[in-house]
Amino acid sequence: MGQRVIRRSTHRVWESLIDRNVGHDPATTTGAWLDVGPTNRWAMFDQALGSVTTDEAPIAVTLRPGLAASGLAILDCNAAAVRVQAPGYDRTVAPTGGSGGALFLDLSLAAGASITVTLTPFGKAATRVVWDDGFAWDDSVSWQDTVAGTATAELPSWADAEGVSDLTNWQDSRGGDGTVFVGTMLLGILRPLGITEGSATSGITDYSRRETDEFGETMIVPRAWAKRMAGKALIRTDAVDQVVGRIAAVRAVPSLWLGDAGVDSLIVYGFFKDFSVEVGETLSKLTLSIEGFSEAKTPAPLTIPWENVSGTKPTENADNTGENTSKDTGAVAGVPATQVIADAASVKQRSDILENITIPAINSAVAAANALIKAAGAKADAALADLNAKLLSSGIALDGSLASSDSKLGAARVAAELAVSRANTRIDAAMTDLNAEANRAQGKDELLERRIDSLIVVTNKNDGEVRALIETERLVRTDNVRAIAQRIDSVVTDYTSRDSVTNTRITTTITALSAADRALGERIDTVTTEFQSADAATSTRITDSVAALSAADEAIGRRVDSIVADVTTKDAATQAAISRVELASSTRDTALGQRIDSVETDYKSRDSATNTRITTQVTALSAANAALGERIDTVTTDFKAADSATSTRITQSVTALSNADTALGQRIDTVTTDYRAANAATGTRITTAVAALSDADTALGQRVDTITTDYIGRDSRTNARVDQTVSAMSEADRALGSRIDTVAASFGTALTAKAQEITTAFTSADTALANRTEVLEASSRATDTAIPALTARIKSTEDTLVDLPNRYAASSLVQTLDAQMRGAEPSGISTSLIARIEDRATAIADAMTGAVAQTVQTLRSEYNGTVATVSQQAGTIVDLAGKATAYVRLLADGGNGVARLSLWSDHFGGAWELIGNGRIGGDLVVDGTITSMKMGASSVQQAMFMTLPGSMAIPYG
Repeated sequence: MGQRVIRRSTHRVWESLIDRNVGHDPATTTGAWLDVGPTNRWAMFDQALGSVTTDEAPIAVTLRPGLAASGLAILDCNAAAVRVQAPGYDRTVAPTGGSGGALFLDLSLAAGASITVTLTPFGKAATRVVWDDGFAWDDSVSWQDTVAGTATAELPSWADAEGVSDLTNWQDSRGGDGTVFVGTMLLGILRPLGITEGSATSGITDYSRRETDEFGETMIVPRAWAKRMAGKALIRTDAVDQVVGRIAAVRAVPSLWLGDAGVDSLIVYGFFKDFSVEVGETLSKLTLSIEGFSEAKTPAPLTIPWENVSGTKPTENADNTGENTSKDTGAVAGVPATQVIADAASVKQRSDILENITIPAINSAVAAANALIKAAGAKADAALADLNAKLLSSGIALDGSLASSDSKLGAARVAAELAVSRANTRIDAAMTDLNAEANRAQGKDELLERRIDSLIVVTNKNDGEVRALIETERLVRTDNVRAIAQRIDSVVTDYTSRDSVTNTRITTTITALSAADRALGERIDTVTTEFQSADAATSTRITDSVAALSAADEAIGRRVDSIVADVTTKDAATQAAISRVELASSTRDTALGQRIDSVETDYKSRDSATNTRITTQVTALSAANAALGERIDTVTTDFKAADSATSTRITQSVTALSNADTALGQRIDTVTTDYRAANAATGTRITTAVAALSDADTALGQRVDTITTDYIGRDSRTNARVDQTVSAMSEADRALGSRIDTVAASFGTALTAKAQEITTAFTSADTALANRTEVLEASSRATDTAIPALTARIKSTEDTLVDLPNRYAASSLVQTLDAQMRGAEPSGISTSLIARIEDRATAIADAMTGAVAQTVQTLRSEYNGTVATVSQQAGTIVDLAGKATAYVRLLADGGNGVARLSLWSDHFGGAWELIGNGRIGGDLVVDGTITSMKMGASSVQQAMFMTLPGSMAIPYG
């Protein structure tokens, strides 16, 4: 009776209720066995609260689930830290909440992959803590195992085809405060049910019995209790069926329900009681009630009352002499010597906790923050890449080298150019045919009438002739398919002498044609004046040409106006030209309009040539699937001489496109100046490019400003460039703003200097990120290998991140100063000199971890592998259980040894630790006890005992 056994198939412990209990199966025999609970090893997997797996050594469990998993939960544990390791995942957290829980909700575990969970205990030594009232207490509680001595009876491996393996070295002893226990371990898939509203409620259901009799006496029978929770969540209406299906699927499955991962009362392990959904048009509301498991009461082990113990036994309340505080035993100032040594050891243990748990936990939180910031930055970079890709695919290539002929804007331009070319070709061909028809010989079945009226006067003189002429020619012709009419009016005057010749000609030509398939009309007005002499020649020509074409499927009109003036002398020639070309064309599917205005002046002489050209081109196109408008203004000036050439070009291009799914706008302004001579060349380019795009799912805008200057000489080459790129994009699930400022200068390929600032703001459905990066860099790359490469860099990166679903906020600041020299000695041995100063600061608010702040400053010098470093690290952490730790650590490492000073404060109090040889040059005052493991002979003088207010325990070394 009272003996316990284990049934391996169920991993349960049974206690015998009768004597001589042999041959009775606990699972099938009634009244002979008591089901005590799960075995120690399996208690964490029994899907019940109250039973725990416990051990003094760290508990490490490796699982290999058959299905994928995205979350792991540890409930009811007292571990100092819980570490979860999986492929591509390694995270350590300190359990929080009143029940000691740890959540890992960011897993991505594939089916069949292994995951290892390690629970690390707190130190075993008792710690004396002095309270404000001056009394001391310790936490040396003796923990007891509910299934003592049974763990070693189990086989060391699990009986489920190696799906789970246990790495823990299980022990029988359960004493000491170093015990670690875990009540429940859950691994599975996270199923989102919406966004929890702020009005969630939590409470408990108490199963205790309270009865009051007729005399007013109340009897209380304490029993178990269970958590309960009720809350509301917002969900999209189109996801209602999916959410309802998820809840219904776990109607008989114990599950962990998370109302708020950062609030322990809103984390319940159990079942849903009921739920309902209030369905709205776009947003619906889920109401859910959860009932948790009650804590399973573990049967107490059988004990024998003290009065029933027979034989020799110690007196009641006997004292352990080694722990009393009397003066006749080993004591220091009334405190047992063993306790004094334990106090000193506890500082070492707390230092170990600081180095092995607290600092790694803070470092892990900072690394996780940096990983989240990096992931959010990658999303922002992807959004910026998408923005540029959308602009490029739409033909808005703000960098001409990126132009794409397959783009929407490029295709629209090609369509407009083809329409212009086709219209000009059609009307040119029509006018050529018209003139040919007017001037051909009379046909067989054609009627033709021609009349020429002229008036002419000629005067002859000794050295020339003077003539005046007025002439009108009229022509009409018809046949069965067409009618043609033409009139030509001419006024001509001439003067000829030995010294000069002049001429004036005014002509008007009007032609009309009507046929079964088309109608044509053309009028050309021309005024020409000329002067020629032995020394010079001048000419002026004014032309106004109007043409119109109408056919079954097209209508085209064109007008060309031009004025040209020329002067030619023995030494120089000049010309000025003004022209305007207007074209209008309509077809069954396209309407086109274009106007080109040009003003051009030229000067040419023996020594130089200059040119000025001003052009305005306006094009409009409307088709069944697109509308395009474009205006290009250009001003160009050129100078050429025997020893130099200069050029200036100013261009402004404005383009707009609208089609069924996209609206595009682009403006590019460019100013370019160039100088070229035999010994040098310089160039300056200023560009402003603005683009906007809107389609069904995206709105984006970008502006790029660039200033570039170049100098190229026989002995040197320099370049300076200033860039500013501003981009913005909004989509249904993300928004991006970006600004990049860059200033760069170079001297050939040897010396470069660069200053850059990048600012990015990015938001998505669950993340907000702001980033600013500043870089100052100077470098040299000599072509001579004997000259080392030099680099100096200052970089500052600022990041802020908010992760709404995970209730997470982080800020990070990194500043780096870097100086490097790399080269090779004449002997061929490489030389590397590196000096670096780095400052890092991180602040984190995490609903699952707590509040973390850390600063790290590092100084590093390196020469050919020899390294000297100084680092100062400070951190604070407060977890959700209210446990706080603050520390400062200063470390110096010159390669031959490490000196380290650590100061910290935790829930045990303040402490410090110094590693390395030391010397105190002044006075040292100690108010407490000095404990040393070893001291040198004669190293302590009598005066030291007289001045210390405390006392010393000095083991002689």
